[in-house]
Amino acid sequence: MPSHYCRSKTDRLYLEGPFYCKQEIMDAYKLKCVEDSLVPLSNSYLSNFMIENKLSIYLPRKDKCDFCTSFNIGEVNENDYAEHIAHKVRAREEKEKDTKLAKEKKSCTVLTIDCQAVKLCPVLQTSALYYSMKLTVHNMTIYNNATADCQNYWWHEGNGELEASVFVSIVIKHLEKYCLNEKIPIIIYSDGCGYQNRNVIMANALLHFADKHQVTIEQKYLVKGHTQMQCDSVHSLIERKLKGQDIHLPSDYIRITKAARKTPSQLGATFSGVSSG
Repeated sequence: MPSHYCRSKTDRLYLEGPFYCKQEIMDAYKLKCVEDSLVPLSNSYLSNFMIENKLSIYLPRKDKCDFCTSFNIGEVNENDYAEHIAHKVRAREEKEKDTKLAKEKKSCTVLTIDCQAVKLCPVLQTSALYYSMKLTVHNMTIYNNATADCQNYWWHEGNGELEASVFVSIVIKHLEKYCLNEKIPIIIYSDGCGYQNRNVIMANALLHFADKHQVTIEQKYLVKGHTQMQCDSVHSLIERKLKGQDIHLPSDYIRITKAARKTPSQLGATFSGVSSG
């Protein structure tokens, strides 16, 4: 399944710079050749060499972490950076370990949840509506790491805003419908967004659910700036399916979401009549 993030599945190597173009690399290479009394190769050879060996000088911007970027420009000391990287690695390893247990031993249910980038309605391939007022539409994705089953819960601003109560309503309804067939521990991975996942309303709702149904629920958060998750790949599929599509009604997002994936199963999509009240 394609990734929503560039580095998550890429096999590219990024050269340590600062280099801003291939010519700067060539100039540095020629200078080194002069120092070592060597005859430099041509620019075309260098370009082909970089392509064949998948070398790049441009780190994908959407993959950059603010903390890591601050370290690169000298605003963060090495000890704090090393601790940040250790937390990142530990969180990712924990997620992979839990996912492996869910797949192989079926001893737990592992979910990754995240909100897709805000969408608008209507969206037409014409400039006539460019300056018209549009309705904002949201999608919360809940992905089962073991089975690859995925449910997408769409709603528009008339149904609810981006508030903790809205996200809690969606998560609890999902758990009640899909996660009670077997009384096994439930592990939920997400980013640390305050109003979305990391708040007392969500914590209390999950505690009440766990007590009511006698199941164990754990919330685990990935490190800010390094929150690539399986559910993000679904957003990538939806985004590609949306290209060139006209959106007349919010419900059109349901149709497009269901058509975005065929294997291993169709994406689930519902229009949630949630309320922020």
